[in-house]
Parts: sequence; structure tokens; C-alpha cells
Amino acid sequence: ATAILLPERDTVATSSIEHGIAQKFSSKAEDSTFAGTATSSACFGVFDGHSGKQTARALSQILCQRLLKAGPPFDEASVVAAFWEVDREIGENSIKGDYLQAGEQRVTLDGATATVLLVEQNCDKFSCMLAWCGDSTAVQLDAVSGRVVGKTTDHKPDVPSEVSMIKRIARARRWIRKQRAGRGRSGLQDRGGGENDEGEDEDEDEEVEAERTTEQQGRAAGKSLAEEPTPTREEVANALASLEHDPAEAGAPLEEEIALVLRSLERQKLIEQLLPIGACSRRRAVFCRRPFEKDRTQPLVVATTHDHRRRHYSDLQMTRSICDWRASVLVVPHPQIIRFEVPPGTWQRVILASDGLWDVCSTRKAATLASPAWRHSAERAAQVLADYAEAEYERMGVVGTGAHNVADDTSVVVIDLNPSGMTIERPQTTCQCECCPLL
Repeated sequence: ATAILLPERDTVATSSIEHGIAQKFSSKAEDSTFAGTATSSACFGVFDGHSGKQTARALSQILCQRLLKAGPPFDEASVVAAFWEVDREIGENSIKGDYLQAGEQRVTLDGATATVLLVEQNCDKFSCMLAWCGDSTAVQLDAVSGRVVGKTTDHKPDVPSEVSMIKRIARARRWIRKQRAGRGRSGLQDRGGGENDEGEDEDEDEEVEAERTTEQQGRAAGKSLAEEPTPTREEVANALASLEHDPAEAGAPLEEEIALVLRSLERQKLIEQLLPIGACSRRRAVFCRRPFEKDRTQPLVVATTHDHRRRHYSDLQMTRSICDWRASVLVVPHPQIIRFEVPPGTWQRVILASDGLWDVCSTRKAATLASPAWRHSAERAAQVLADYAEAEYERMGVVGTGAHNVADDTSVVVIDLNPSGMTIERPQTTCQCECCPLL
């Protein structure tokens, strides 16, 4: 890795909240960021677009402003609701063309990750909330020591809890449809119009037939999801209760899970109404490797079918995102949330970054580069991290076709949370070697 020269800082004094943003763009330029403050609160975000920039751009303009208006105080229910509402709003408006820019002739319905930090002043401390969908990771550091004190978990198809979430939504959906159709009925009706609810392999002939007839086959089986009545809370609760035979998932269905499944099924119905073509494919969630022809690294993905040559094939490397309406409908815009506090007399530095950074930089390395706070400001820390990512891509032989030499868009937001306005003295050293001011 390339050594990065840092300016010496004898004394660091900072206001309560400071931030810095640095970005390195590939030819895609699909990332967006946000930083904003209100009277007693602040919001910061990173949004990593995929297959387009419309959703990431819209999120930076809509989601964070909506969250700032909703609080403080920031409660989890309203934050979760905002993610789902914005997914619906952007999706519907994208289909109508409201977000198309001059020269764009078709709706791509691209998706995006979203990682948001909400901060509110609470007497002499900061009460904070991290909410995220996807793989734009957030890392919390002790700004004085550089120790990692927290980190978000990426929503990936290799995370068992994420796979379980998708399968339980699918099984609940299948249980409700079977109950409505009547116990013991088989064939097309039992399969819900050719859907593969649990992401498992199905017979290729059945899959081809399901693709060939799409909505007609769904109607032959009774009703498509778009035509069926919206499931009730009681139906969802009963469906989840019926799945509790698995000892690993024992326990009564939680209200949060019931709400998640309800929202997911309502969203699936809306998407089928607005995008009926390819609906049968999107009901599936197949966990597989992306074909070598599409990606030499063959990452694990959530796909709509095993065969990438199929007309409605789509895949994602994540299990949650916003507005990926052409992907599996089981990939949901449901945020995971972490709460934490920054007490008086402490100083935390939070890094929000898209996977352009994390693909070439470990959490430990990022902590070393971005801290301790006496080395540099939040603004400088963000730039150091972005510069490091570009240097690593260059070392790997990447020749960028965009503004920078990066293989993927790299966006970094660094936030300093210092409720007491602490001042840190630079450690004294007698060493005169050239390495001391270097990382």
C-alpha cells in the first residue's frame, strides 16, 4: 500500500459535530451522499447505486430530508416506515418517468444501498441511530485511541439470518396462498403460478412453462398476486406461527416480523400491478453464484433463476436494497437499525462508505488510516480513505475510464461526534525517523 503523508497537528479542538466527504468516481458515477443538520439533529448518508444512478440520487434528495423532518426524537418505527415509503415513491415515480433526466428514454428502475446516521442532541450527550440496507458499511471508532467500537453487518446472501428472512417471507406467502386456495389442492394452484418460494431448485420444464405463460398461468391457477386481496395481519401471524416447527426459529412471531412480512407482500402486489411482465420470475429467490460469463469473481447472489440467459434473469449481491423492482421481490427495503450513545467526555468517529472502499480496505486498516483524531480532521480523514482506495486500485492495475482510477465508485463520509468539544494533545515523541508522520 502507498504510504500517505499526514500533516502534523499539535492540538486538536473540534466543535460538537464535524464531517468530511470524499468521493472517487468510476465511469458509472452511481454513488450519492448527504450531510445535513437541523436545530438539534443531523443526518448523514451514503447511497451506492447499481444499474443506474437515479435511485441513489433520489434517496440523497428525499430520504434524509424526510428523516430530519420526522425527528428528533428519532424512533425506529418511523425510520423503518420512511425506508419503505421512499422505496414505493421512487419506484412508482420511476415508472411514470418523474425522475428521468434529459436524454434518458427508458425507465431502468435501478436500485441502491442506503446507510444513514441520525444524530440528536440529548442534554449533554448524543443519541445516535444507524439505519442501513445493503452493503455500504458503517464503522464506529474511538476517535482518541482508534479502536473499533462498532460495525454494521452487510446484507449479503452468505449471512444465515438474511437467508432465513427471505425464506420465511416466501414460505409465509406460500402458506397464505395455499390456505386461500384450499388445503390439499395441488398442481399449478399449489405452486402459486410457477413460483419457487424457497429459493430451491425446481424442474426446468416447470420453470420454462412458468416463464412462457406468466400472468396467464397465474390466472389459470386462480389469481395472480396482483389480483389477490392484500393479506391481513391475522393471516400473516398464522402463517409465521405455522413455520415455527424449526427448532432454530422457535418462539411466537414477533410484531416486527409480522410487519415486515405484511409490508413485503403489499410491495410484491404493487410491483406485479405495475410490472406484470416477468412477475413469475421475480417471485423467486435463488441463491447461487453469478455465472463466470457475467463476472469472473462469481460472487454469491440472489437471482430470479439459475439460468442467466433467461429473459427475466436478474441478480443482486445483497439481500436488502431500495427500489430494485426488477430483481427478486424478496429483496426488501427493510433497514436494520443500531442505536448507540456518545456520552460527554468521549469522542467517536463514524465512517460511512460504499463498497468501493471496503473491497480494497479492511475495517482495521480503515481505522488506522482515519484515526486517532489528533492526526487530522474528519474532512481530511475522508480524503485519506478515498485516496487510499484509489492507490490500491492503481496497485491492482486498474485504469479507470471515469474521473478516477477506481474499479468501483468510492464514497466516504466521516463524522466526528464530540459532545463535550474535547481537545486532544498530540503525543510527544523523540523519534526523528521519517516513518512517524506516516501511516
